[in-house]
Amino acid sequence: MAEASQLWKFRDESSTTAMAIGSQGRYGAVGGRRSGVVFLGQDGRPVWRSREISDVRDISLAGGGRAVLVASGDNMVHYLDRRGREMWHRSLNHAATTVGVSSRADLVVTGLLRGSLHAYDRTGKLLWEHRPGGTDFRINDVAISANGQYVVVGTDYAHVYLYSASGNVLWSVETTGKVLETCISSNGDYIAYMTDDRRIYFAVKSSRVVWEYRFDRQPLWIDMVGTADFVVVGETPRKVSIFSKSGRRTWSFKLQAPGTIGRLADSGGNILVGGRNGEVTMLGIEAYLAKGSRHDRTGGEKQPYHITLLAKDARGYANLLQLS
Repeated sequence: MAEASQLWKFRDESSTTAMAIGSQGRYGAVGGRRSGVVFLGQDGRPVWRSREISDVRDISLAGGGRAVLVASGDNMVHYLDRRGREMWHRSLNHAATTVGVSSRADLVVTGLLRGSLHAYDRTGKLLWEHRPGGTDFRINDVAISANGQYVVVGTDYAHVYLYSASGNVLWSVETTGKVLETCISSNGDYIAYMTDDRRIYFAVKSSRVVWEYRFDRQPLWIDMVGTADFVVVGETPRKVSIFSKSGRRTWSFKLQAPGTIGRLADSGGNILVGGRNGEVTMLGIEAYLAKGSRHDRTGGEKQPYHITLLAKDARGYANLLQLS
């Protein structure tokens, strides 16, 4: 099992409970129960920190980090801009457990401990409320397609739901266990979710499951590239695996430091992982183009050029990781 390349590392003051990554992997945000929210720049250094927000349960970034949404256990959802200024916050009747935001930040949806969803526009205006299944079971995860047209929701009620941006339930499906995490492609055509019985599912927008995979132990997290060409799963604190669109495990790599939370950039080139020790690592691919022949080992004036490598599909991405 190979190792992915480490771009940078950041150590927070306390255990990491939530994180998010920008669509191109250039920015990250992490939060903890006692350390507030930290916005990280391209080099992994803190750009700003907000200590006013306590008990961080979830974080979501709009697009390249134009907005930072935070769900907190003190019954609040917060909207901050890239500079860390709070543009608005809303008080809720129960602890917020999860929050999602569209790429343009024009749709924000937060889920609560006692089973309700609240949707807002970028100004904080309430657009709609709904209680999935009419129950008060915990909302575990909310994911919004980058285009802002679809919202996928996972709950303790052992159901996964797909909503339209206007709050209409397009479908609900009973699952084999509590739905712990969800993700959705940029256009909303594909959905993936993880249940507490060691399974992950990959489905199309109509709710039809294309494939499922059962692990020997409970995986920790799941995320999807924006094109849905591959799904990334944190199998254990030390192992991350990549699954193709057809459900084949194409590659696995080990982490240098244990990570219980992970997030994948929509572009697919970067993965942000963190854990209980407060250590956060950005993983990715860096390549250089040297002048002359690849067999030339001499130095001199030949300076390498930094280049960006793009993968056509899951196999290509796995190959890039191996090259790193």
